[in-house]
Amino acid sequence: MGREKIVVEGRPMIMISMRIFFMLFAVSMSLFTVQKCDATQRFSGSIFLQDNLEPNFVVINPNRVTDEVKIDLSQAIPRGYRIGSSVLTESGIYFLVKLDYNCCLAESKAELKKVRPHLFHLTEEGIAEIPIDWPDQELELYPWDLYEFDDKFYITFAGNEIPLVPKDRWPSDRIYIIPKTGGKARELYTKCRLKNFGEPSQRDSQPIEYGDGVICVRSEDLAVVFVHDEEEKKLFSLPVGTTYLLKGWYEEGKSLLLWSESPNVSLVVDLRGNVLQEWYHGYGSTCCWNIYGTTEGGILFRRSSTSTLKENDRWPKFGNHDFFCTESVKQDEFGIYDTRTGDVIPLVHHKGDEHYSGCWPKISYKKVQFERLAVAARESGELSLPLTECAISATGSAVSFDDAS
Repeated sequence: MGREKIVVEGRPMIMISMRIFFMLFAVSMSLFTVQKCDATQRFSGSIFLQDNLEPNFVVINPNRVTDEVKIDLSQAIPRGYRIGSSVLTESGIYFLVKLDYNCCLAESKAELKKVRPHLFHLTEEGIAEIPIDWPDQELELYPWDLYEFDDKFYITFAGNEIPLVPKDRWPSDRIYIIPKTGGKARELYTKCRLKNFGEPSQRDSQPIEYGDGVICVRSEDLAVVFVHDEEEKKLFSLPVGTTYLLKGWYEEGKSLLLWSESPNVSLVVDLRGNVLQEWYHGYGSTCCWNIYGTTEGGILFRRSSTSTLKENDRWPKFGNHDFFCTESVKQDEFGIYDTRTGDVIPLVHHKGDEHYSGCWPKISYKKVQFERLAVAARESGELSLPLTECAISATGSAVSFDDAS
């Protein structure tokens, strides 16, 4: 009788102990699951590459770089035209279409400076043009890049060199602003610098999207400025120390990357030009990085060099890690640099793809949605674009694109 009483009285303690055990087990498993998810989902957004030779896009999962969707617009772009710049958004892809310089005869190439680009929007329903009313005057300008905001677009134009005209009278690079639904293009800013300070292999001085405007280099005094709508705000002046090449964001919205070739110095500065981090790699090193986009904890880069040689023994340093000192990423290849660990993740399906440009938009990687965009692009007919001398020289006839299709 006494033994049964002990057993009965002990049951509640056993039940409580079991409950505590299972609760602790559940908590530990949930923590393990969270850590595992964090490990496999290190980066947000999607990597967006544009083929500059063919009218194609590639959207890549930054957490599994072999997972990608190709969007082919080759049958939609008429011969004599090419895609100039593009932006991936929640609703689809905005892209500029401009005349193809490589398809033009020598006597037709002057036309490139007169014809303004066309802006299109690819969605799951197809392709629609955003109408733009360009100024009537003919400017010696060449379309450069597209920036998309909630209520507007910015399109940058590079001023062309004019033979037999003094350099100080060449047209300046400039930014045009266009309403989001289309309408009149208005000249916004005429002092930005779009051309590289460094060698052709370097990507520097490109306007960087920030808030409701862009950060760019002012051509007249090399000041880094923030331009938005009707305002201009000076942030700091170049060079900072010996560094004079503005490469892009290090931590988006907080710090920028600067670089100088000789000596090879890398700087991270805040938006007032104050130095936060500095890495030095001596004289004679010509290898550098081009920055194409950032997200929290990650930088999309491509290895470049100011040398014609494929140098493998001279690398810029990033903190305690060799930013490019890895056999995984070679000349002209894309990679993801994990700023938290120093690891480099090569984009293995795009080795040596020098003809690609890229960015890292905040659009979550939704494969099914991107595949629907790919279907819409594949099923789209040829875009209706004006017949021009450049296009005629490309097709070899004076047949309009509408008739040809």
